[in-house]
Amino acid sequence: MKKTTLYLFLATCLLQWFVPLQMIFQQENTLQEGTAFKFKTRPVDPNDPFRGKYIVLNYEEDSFESRQEDNWVPGSTVYVVIENNQEGYAKIAGLEKEEPTEEPHYIRAEIKHIWGQDPVKVIIKYPFERYYMQEHMAPLAEELFRSLNRSNSDKDTIYSLVWVNKGKTALEKVLVNGVPIQDAILQNRQE
Repeated sequence: MKKTTLYLFLATCLLQWFVPLQMIFQQENTLQEGTAFKFKTRPVDPNDPFRGKYIVLNYEEDSFESRQEDNWVPGSTVYVVIENNQEGYAKIAGLEKEEPTEEPHYIRAEIKHIWGQDPVKVIIKYPFERYYMQEHMAPLAEELFRSLNRSNSDKDTIYSLVWVNKGKTALEKVLVNGVPIQDAILQNRQE
């Protein structure tokens, strides 16, 4: 009885280490073998862009028009085929119900909403809509986002650098005019 309990305890300990290590390995594998895409963000809701230690990110490229007969269902898994547009930002090239075998760059995501009749507009919920950062930086990032959104200047761009590999994603960083957000906050405070 004691040996069985000991074996169960050891198996539980190994499992508790295996799950986080597997998650870390998948992220690192995506960063090593994936392709980087720049996802342009859209203005954040100024009332609640932060919850704790992360930024909630909304993306300009989060919807795709599709035929009514494709029968998309909110909450279901969708494979978002992506490519770069002329400006170098990610754009949705298509949606698939099954994991693509021919497409090199796709993201496993979820259908958030469906709008319209024919064609329908399928709204995507990406797995990288949160960017974690140091808690004391969050209010400063909120202030920076608000000032950039108020200026509404075409020269200011905020985008996420996301690595994509066979449906898996890894959000590396958020950039403001090509500068990591932490550095942009410090620059903004010095001005």
